[in-house]
Amino acid sequence: MARYKDAVDYEKPAHEVTITKPFYMAKLETTQEQYMQVMGTNPSNFKGVNLPVEQVSWGDAQEFCKKVSEKTGHTVRLPTEAECEFACRAGTTTTYYSGDKVADLARVAWYGANIGASIGGLWPRLGLGSTHPVGQKEPNAWGLYDMHGNVWEWCADWQEQYKPEAGVDPQGPPEGQGRVLRGGSWNYDAGNCRAANRNGSNPDYRGDFIGFRVVVLAPRTP
Repeated sequence: MARYKDAVDYEKPAHEVTITKPFYMAKLETTQEQYMQVMGTNPSNFKGVNLPVEQVSWGDAQEFCKKVSEKTGHTVRLPTEAECEFACRAGTTTTYYSGDKVADLARVAWYGANIGASIGGLWPRLGLGSTHPVGQKEPNAWGLYDMHGNVWEWCADWQEQYKPEAGVDPQGPPEGQGRVLRGGSWNYDAGNCRAANRNGSNPDYRGDFIGFRVVVLAPRTP
C-alpha cells in the first residue's frame, strides 16, 4: 500500500503487499443491464441500463458472482481489498491514480463536488445528485474506469486493522462485523475517493451509493 501523508489511523501502517495470483478485473462497475440479465431484477434507485447497479448488499453481489460462475464455467468473484487497491493504482503512488490534486480526481471520477456542479451547484445543500453512466471519465493506465467515485464497491474481505508485516495475497480475517468498501461514490467528498481510503459496512446494507465490480480468475496454464 502506498504511503499517503494524510492517512487516517485505519489506513495505517504502510506495509508491503505482494499479489502472486493473476486475475482479470472488469473494466467497468457492474451495470444495471448486466445485473438484470443475471438476476432478473433491478433494485437500483437511479434507473438506467448503463448506470451502475446499486442498492445491492454484499450477499446480492456474491449471488451475482455465483450465478455468473455457473453460467460461464469461470470463477467469478468480488476482488479482495488488496486486489482492488492494486488495480486502482495501476502502478501509481499518488493520491488518485490521476494525480495528487482534486482537479486530477475530477477528470476520472463522479463524486460530491462535480455531481453538485452538474445539477447547478445545489449538492450537497439540498441532498441532490445521482450515479452516472459507467465509463464516462478517464480510465487508469490499465484501462479501468470509475475506480474512484460513482459507487462504493464491495470487496470480498471482512474489515480489519492493517498489520505492519508484509503480506502475500491477503484475504482479510475469517470473520468480522463489516465488509470492505472501496473507491468512494457520487455523494462523498474527494478525501473519501482516495486510492488508499478504506470504508466498510454491514454486509446486509443496501444503499444507492454502493455497487460492485467483479474479477475473474485467470485460467491455470498447463
